[in-house]
Amino acid sequence: SQLAHIAVSSNSSGEGLTQLERGTLQIANSELSSPYVDQLDHPVAAIIFALIINKASLNITNLSSEQIQAIYTGKDTSWNQVDPNAPNIPIKLFGRQGSSGTQASFVKYVLKLGTNQMPGNVQITPEGSSSEVVNAVSTTPGAIGFADYADAVNASGSVTILEINQAAPTPALIEKNAYPFWAIEHMYTSKNADPLSLSFITYVTQNLSTNGSFIHLDSTLLTLHT
Repeated sequence: SQLAHIAVSSNSSGEGLTQLERGTLQIANSELSSPYVDQLDHPVAAIIFALIINKASLNITNLSSEQIQAIYTGKDTSWNQVDPNAPNIPIKLFGRQGSSGTQASFVKYVLKLGTNQMPGNVQITPEGSSSEVVNAVSTTPGAIGFADYADAVNASGSVTILEINQAAPTPALIEKNAYPFWAIEHMYTSKNADPLSLSFITYVTQNLSTNGSFIHLDSTLLTLHT
């Protein structure tokens, strides 16, 4: 048997792919499609994301696609514009940095604006990680943001996980194509990856914990998010 030391670093999906291309790591986890032709894609799971708001200041449990687009394109800047029953407080937007797979998934599958970039006319405070977004939303009145589902659940005392078009972030509603905010989780290697890296990817695929943000891939999910 062969022993290995595994070092895990946390950064964005885009940064991981860049480091893999530079040769400073052997595996890059990403929700993005790699722009590098010499990298090999290993789809391993579906990852669930959540749209969250500050629980203490807002009593909202669902937003439609149209409401979300109005918020993130700057059409609505106060919560009572989104919902007449909501308080008249400013909308505070939190997101991720430009190379984030979470943010790219939000733009592609929720906003559906036909671009990979957030609208440039709105002020979105960028955070470095999913957990930092959750912390910011949980402590800021009128805040909205997006994060890994597991991080959102862990903070469910201070943030509300929103339904999107009356659909909650559950595996069943993802498979029915009702809940849109999820993506394929990839583990990228170089095309001449060492056997140990490939064995580790096989191990992850077969033993992935599905009680948090991840669900197992099947042909239906791969077809939905090509």
